[in-house]
Amino acid sequence: MSLSSIEYVIVAGHTNCGGVAITLPNLDDQTKMQCFSPSETSSWPPEEPIATWLGPLRELAIGGGYPTLAALTTANVQQQVSNISQLEVVKAAISNAETRMTGVRGWIFDLNSRLVNPLA
Repeated sequence: MSLSSIEYVIVAGHTNCGGVAITLPNLDDQTKMQCFSPSETSSWPPEEPIATWLGPLRELAIGGGYPTLAALTTANVQQQVSNISQLEVVKAAISNAETRMTGVRGWIFDLNSRLVNPLA
């Protein structure tokens, strides 16, 4: 894989994410209803393959002490930025002076305000 023409990789999460919400134990019903339509599963575990995809996030939710959906959403994006930053192909592109790659960035898209908020 060549990343020679890519300036940066963006990992984007969004507010009121049902995938994040389903991993949070003890999430209040009002918040859940902002994230799910009544016909969707809103409790753990969801059907496969969703449960497998969300397993690492569920572990982060249980072990990380994230009190809110927003905090876990941010932590998830930060974790994925870290994961992608550790890929050899990304590290090589960043260290190669002949590529444009400057790094991996995290964003949160706020569904209410319709604004993209970059993470530090």
